[in-house]
Amino acid sequence: MLLDEVIARGLIASWAIESAVSDAVRDLADEMFGTRRFWPKRIVRAGVNMFLFPSGLLLGGDFTLLDYLIWNEIPTVLGDMVGGLVFTGLALHLAHRHTSGAPVLAREAELETR
Repeated sequence: MLLDEVIARGLIASWAIESAVSDAVRDLADEMFGTRRFWPKRIVRAGVNMFLFPSGLLLGGDFTLLDYLIWNEIPTVLGDMVGGLVFTGLALHLAHRHTSGAPVLAREAELETR
């Protein structure tokens, strides 16, 4: 439903800036469903990667499936994986670096002896 309206309004375009498109799609979701919080910003990239490039291939674009995979899909997936692992992993490590299972186990053992 939302994707149909996004396509009908022409919000996703290859020349558009990701943040502007994301804001437009967020505003449309707010208009349609009252969604104001927790908007996934990566929906725009998913739309471009999974809709526009394959559509371009089907419509006879001047690139091949191999070009699409090598220059778009593989770098996107690798970038998301590295970025997610580094930034999420680093944040979790920094938040929990002083926490380990040993103090928890010692506390449980202490509680059992009481």
